[in-house]
Amino acid sequence: MGLFVWLKNLSQSSKGENPHVIKWNGKHSPYKPKQAELRVSWETLDDLYTLVQVDGTLNETSTDHFEKELLTCISSGQVQLILDLKNLSYVSSQGWGILISLLQRIRQLNGDIKIVGMQTSVRHVFKHTGLENILESYEEIYQAQAAFK
Repeated sequence: MGLFVWLKNLSQSSKGENPHVIKWNGKHSPYKPKQAELRVSWETLDDLYTLVQVDGTLNETSTDHFEKELLTCISSGQVQLILDLKNLSYVSSQGWGILISLLQRIRQLNGDIKIVGMQTSVRHVFKHTGLENILESYEEIYQAQAAFK
């Protein structure tokens, strides 16, 4: 089937109907956004810092989980956080907003957040939004540990 036929079928099938449902040859196919998978784990380093591993995608569907996990960490008295983002492939604007909100809360408790290991795509947004002026980032964990001293 050519592109023209496909576009014709698509435009004819969606007129006046729910924009989240696409009809293809008379069949409905509901559009469902892919659920983001996010894993957050943390461990104490040298009884001084907490290393927080964040893996997956931080977007609108995962920010609540991210915030809850970090608030649990903070509530347990951990306020010197090193966020390891080497396995985080995407951060939405909402994700960055939650991180800044948590940073403000931690700084009120005389703590701080350092970021390590950002992937190129995440670092690109981090720099272009000016977040590098608010949050310190490093390539390696030992560099972030030294920055706390």
